[in-house]
Amino acid sequence: MNLNSRSNKSLLIICSHPIVIAQHLIELTDYISKGFSLSFVTNLSDIDNYNVLTPLLAKFNFYHIPIRRNPSFSEFSALYKLLRLLFKTKPDIILSFTPKGGLLSSICSFVYSPFACKFFHIHYFTGILWQSLPLL
Repeated sequence: MNLNSRSNKSLLIICSHPIVIAQHLIELTDYISKGFSLSFVTNLSDIDNYNVLTPLLAKFNFYHIPIRRNPSFSEFSALYKLLRLLFKTKPDIILSFTPKGGLLSSICSFVYSPFACKFFHIHYFTGILWQSLPLL
């Protein structure tokens, strides 16, 4: 697959918690979606606490993969689900946030990259996200 063969490239954004989307990406989604088919991977079990994301749920694809903050054996399940999602959606670019999201997406990108002709993985270091920071 050539990156120039499709007019609308696919971008998969991976983060372990929806607060990252609310704090860093909500204002950029309309701009990004002009050039990319935009999808998100996050832990949707907490999504009800972030009403600011409700318009995005109807506009973009959201995939629930429970990436938890604390280390556990469930990370193997999240890794498997993320790898299956990569082969299913075939994104052109993966953009990851948060340390756990970056680690899992890096491992999956390493496994997935031989099967994709052109593929990019970018990890964005954001620093510490404060749960008490007000959303918009």
